[in-house]
Amino acid sequence: MHVPVTGNYLIEMSENIQGDLGVAFQTNYTSGRMPLAKLWKDFMRVNKVYLKLGNPRGSISFEVSGTQKNKPFLSLGGADITATTANTGLGWDLLGSVQLGDSAGTPETFSDSSSPYFVQIRKKLRDIQYKLTSNSTNADYTLQGIIAEGRYIKTNPSSSWKLST
Repeated sequence: MHVPVTGNYLIEMSENIQGDLGVAFQTNYTSGRMPLAKLWKDFMRVNKVYLKLGNPRGSISFEVSGTQKNKPFLSLGGADITATTANTGLGWDLLGSVQLGDSAGTPETFSDSSSPYFVQIRKKLRDIQYKLTSNSTNADYTLQGIIAEGRYIKTNPSSSWKLST
């Protein structure tokens, strides 16, 4: 708990906080540019990229970027994820003529503890990078894993790589 420098109110800091006085906390995970084969010169045909999030809430953006054979590093696809949530609570609904409590009750918001998603890419790539962002006050997630699915392909190097002698 703390009192801000320019205020006369008490703020509770906990894992359930949803922003800084109404302003959303922004999250940004950007992976390094990772080669997709043992040798950075080789290519892989990436079909899908899978993303697994734990307890996702709110609006979350996922983007996949990479280097193609004859194109520079650029964004290849992505999606906005709006995680579905449910509300639950006890003590505020009548079950026939029996009430379980006399309190007003506050619903608890929860989501699936492990939600998988995927984005179709269908490109020949040399390297890949992932970006996961959120900027809404109710957004929350735990990144549990990212997998690129595809197959190694044998291809000649790009002609733009050749040095003149």
